[in-house]
Amino acid sequence: MSVTPNDRKPTIQTDSMTLHISPPEFMDTPWPTPRLGTSFDPFSRDYNRSDIFGINANSYLSTYSLHNTYPTMGTHIQVGAIYTYAPNERWEFSGGLFSAKYTMPSFKHGARNDFGFSGSAAYRINNFLRIRAFGEYSVNGERNVSQGYLTPIYPQSGYGMILEIKFNDYIELHGGMERSYNPMKRKWETAPVIYPVIKLKR
Repeated sequence: MSVTPNDRKPTIQTDSMTLHISPPEFMDTPWPTPRLGTSFDPFSRDYNRSDIFGINANSYLSTYSLHNTYPTMGTHIQVGAIYTYAPNERWEFSGGLFSAKYTMPSFKHGARNDFGFSGSAAYRINNFLRIRAFGEYSVNGERNVSQGYLTPIYPQSGYGMILEIKFNDYIELHGGMERSYNPMKRKWETAPVIYPVIKLKR
């Protein structure tokens, strides 16, 4: 799983004194088997939450917590925090940690754990162009995948560079290259990255 480049620095309330962090919600798994004639929503416990806390005019802390269910396969629980510092209008630096748990009732190895860190550095060339380098390191990603089959949900080590093009206050286009480890082929691969960014609120 690649690092998603941070968006523009949000407006920060510098007089905030309360730190709001969404705690992880670890659930008992596997889910109970529904009885004949009853129904059970396998996604009823899924969630994806995030919070942001302004530290001062130039920095903020963002946190996230998620729980995803893969029917008949298991669950993916992940929490993380990222600190962002922008000393001026040109530069922006980010770094953070994450922890994940994969519960696979149908897999003989059972629950697997992972943790790692990510970071990025961005430089604004002008009002319409910004370049960003990013990277992520997963401590157990390769080992987990070698003993399981839920490859798409595992965070993996990787790095890359993105050019962010701003057309107006609402539409941006981000594109570049990313090099990441493919645990199924057991080798590093380079792939293009391109995606639009649409801002509905300002």
